[in-house]
Amino acid sequence: MYPVLEQELDTMVSGYQSVNLVFFGIAFGAFIAVAIPYWTVSLGEPLQGRFFSAMLVSAVASVYFAIMATRDWFRSRKVMRQLRRETVDAVIKGD
Repeated sequence: MYPVLEQELDTMVSGYQSVNLVFFGIAFGAFIAVAIPYWTVSLGEPLQGRFFSAMLVSAVASVYFAIMATRDWFRSRKVMRQLRRETVDAVIKGD
């Protein structure tokens, strides 16, 4: 049996349902959506600069959110390891 505090439970769940994963998916999708036309279509000078800027911003956002999601995941794994070390044997006796 594992005694769990509400704060520990929130930390465990946040690693697997992190909002950073959602933002990573959005930013990475934007990077792919902007990178494909940038590399395959010959764009005029004003558009090429804008596409490059959008690609750079979405790439930086993707890296940031990936790091934050990974950090959340490792934090939740750390809490899980702590809880497993602090196990308590419990016996429930029936009537």
